[in-house]
Amino acid sequence: MLLKWDTDLLNQFSMSRKKDVYIILYPYTYRILDYFRSKQKLINRLCKMNHQNLDFIEVMHKTYHDYFVQVLPEPFYAALDDSTIEYYSLFMTNGVFSIIEKWFKANFEESIDDVIDKILVLLITNLSALYLEVESQAKKDRQDN
Repeated sequence: MLLKWDTDLLNQFSMSRKKDVYIILYPYTYRILDYFRSKQKLINRLCKMNHQNLDFIEVMHKTYHDYFVQVLPEPFYAALDDSTIEYYSLFMTNGVFSIIEKWFKANFEESIDDVIDKILVLLITNLSALYLEVESQAKKDRQDN
């Protein structure tokens, strides 16, 4: 239930103001990273496991990706084709989990705040680009009608 965010969260604010998005996403991101840090020993063991049936990072990535696709606001799906959403989703979730994986492999040395800052700056930049794409498509659709 770690990713049990308000599934309507991204509908509740405008993604055009990056600072607002950062402030809203910060507590969710903090909660996840704090949980990981609290399970540091277990995560270290899971990351070191070399078991063909369990790739811990891959399982986490898939879970996060699947959840991310679910929480994107409906206007994204109305304005963009599935392929565009999938590419953005892959790009963003791979980026986020690359940062987290690096943090794991560095034995959680960086502070949570530093990791959150890296994640959110990059994530919000891409969410904003996706938002602008939706806005552009909506404007084009209005002009066509």
